[in-house]
Order: sequence, then C-alpha cells, then structure tokens
Amino acid sequence: MGTSRVLVDFSPTCGAGDEIDLPEEVTRHLVTVLRLRENGLVRLCNGKGTEWEATLLAASKKRYRARLTTALPAVSPPFPLAIGVALIKGDGFDRAIQKSVELGVAAIHLLQTDHTTVRRESTHDVKRMHHLQRIIASACEQSGTRYLPELYAPVSLAQCLANQAGLGETGAHVLAFDPSGEPLPLTLPRRRTLLLTGPEGGWSNHELEQMSTAGIPVCRLGSQILRAETAPLAALAAVRHGWGWQD
Repeated sequence: MGTSRVLVDFSPTCGAGDEIDLPEEVTRHLVTVLRLRENGLVRLCNGKGTEWEATLLAASKKRYRARLTTALPAVSPPFPLAIGVALIKGDGFDRAIQKSVELGVAAIHLLQTDHTTVRRESTHDVKRMHHLQRIIASACEQSGTRYLPELYAPVSLAQCLANQAGLGETGAHVLAFDPSGEPLPLTLPRRRTLLLTGPEGGWSNHELEQMSTAGIPVCRLGSQILRAETAPLAALAAVRHGWGWQD
C-alpha cells in the first residue's frame, strides 16, 4: 500500500522540520478512514505544485500535525486545458468533474445554458460549490495531481465567451462539441485550449449562433450521441491524446 496523500494549504516556503496543522476533516480521514496513527507517513500537497513527505504528530484526539521531512522534486504546472461544462442534475455531474481532474484539466467553468435544467438559484449555492471543491481535491489526491484545478461559478455561455473563460491569453483555442458539428481533427495545436460541452438537451440554436459569430468551431465525437456527463471526458481524452498526453 502506498503512502497516503492529502491536500493541505501550506506555504511553498516551508522547509524540512516545519510542522503543519492538519484540519479536523483531514485528520478524521487519515485517522478514522485510513487508520493512520502517530509517526505514520503521509504526503502533503498544497495544490500549488509543492509536495512533501511528512510524519504525523498527534496534537489532540481530533487534531494532528505533520512534520515535513523530504521535499518531492518540483514539477511543471499542467498545460492550460480548460473545460466549460453545462450544469446537469444528479451524480453524473459529480463523476464528470472527478474524471475531468483525473484527465488533467487545469480549470473547470460551470455553464448555465439555455437548456440547463438545474434551477438558477441553486447553482450559486455555497454548499454545492464546496461539494464540488471536495470532489476536485479528492480526485487530485487520488490521481497524483500537484496543481488544484480552478473551479469557477456558473456563468452564461455569452459571459464565458466574453472572457474566454479566464484563460488569460489572447488567442486561446476554443472548441465546442455538438452532434451536428464536423469530426474532431486527429491533432490540434498545443496551446491554451477551452472545450465547451452542453447539457442533456444540447445547445440551443441561439447558443450555436453565438459560437458561429465568435468563430468557434463546433465538432462532434464520433457518430454516437454522448450523454452530457460523458462528452467532456471524451473531449478531454481526445485532445490530450492528440497532444501525446503531455502536460
């Protein structure tokens, strides 16, 4: 069994011998779920690229600390591949977010589209956003991802296109996916990229017109009609494969 790995917020300037206070939620997971005890080994990642091997220290029954021992070699940030994914109901959406992290996405932008069935007032719910953040963190811990993907609150497609989803660079490559589109090219330029996938009911005609006006290519992923939670995963895998699975 490998060393347990958890995300904890700590400064990248921390050094060997420094002690990090672990949140109660993290302590409960390590002690109750993973059955670790004092002097147990754990890996701490801060979600910003820094990761340490550490030793657990009992501060109380409910709170532990970890003493940093060995820094892991630095890694480069992931290539900025983002998704704009329409909100959908049910556990399928949680799985789509989880698997997107495993596939190396750097940012996740939630979309409130014309055919979105999730009620508008519920999309900004703090508890729901916290729930998705925990799914993202857990997926990072499991997959070995060093950099925690950004999660952005729901916006309309128009708002997303207006700022190119915050990718921060003029000329970011934006692709939308719909069964009516052209086949996805086998290879794509390896540059900042945003992939847009719609809800269960698909993009509206108005949204497709917005994409056309913005010069955004609309592509399809094979001849099958994919479920809303499957499309972002297929799109991410296809693009990353075309890039040779480089980060």
